[in-house]
Amino acid sequence: MTKLEFNQWWGDYSARFPETGEWVRRQPNAAALLGFWQEALAATALADALEVNRLLTRGELERWKSSGGYHEREETPAMVRKMAWDLGRGRGDRREHHERRDPDAPPSKFPIGILLRRLVAVNERCARDPSVDKEAEHERVKAEFLAEHSYQPAAPASAKRSAALDFYNERKDVF
Repeated sequence: MTKLEFNQWWGDYSARFPETGEWVRRQPNAAALLGFWQEALAATALADALEVNRLLTRGELERWKSSGGYHEREETPAMVRKMAWDLGRGRGDRREHHERRDPDAPPSKFPIGILLRRLVAVNERCARDPSVDKEAEHERVKAEFLAEHSYQPAAPASAKRSAALDFYNERKDVF
């Protein structure tokens, strides 16, 4: 769910449940709280989250309860996320729910993120220009990666580099 989609979801949710909207507006850190809620719902499909709102309003989903009663309002995004994912699984939606990166977020600085970003760029270049040898470009990117990320002499760091390359080698047909 992007920020724009979150705003759409929040407008719908706060219209259906005005007491929660009022509660959020009374918080001294309301903007930060909504930012955390957006982060919690980032991997949730907007359509599923809106469906949860609709079903909750109609009484077709039981409001979330804990052993001590209803969950606190702070748990709203976690509960909406869980219910939305349950709806997806109920439809037979077997896709994995990976966190969607916010396009404005800075790129990963972890070695695997750097390697994957470079490999995706190679794939995009190969898709635009079929004359580029994909396998040779992948080997070039791997060699550059190893040259830049030589973690000497720490064994755990070299294990990280090895894990990144193992990850690539296991999935090279995807890249």
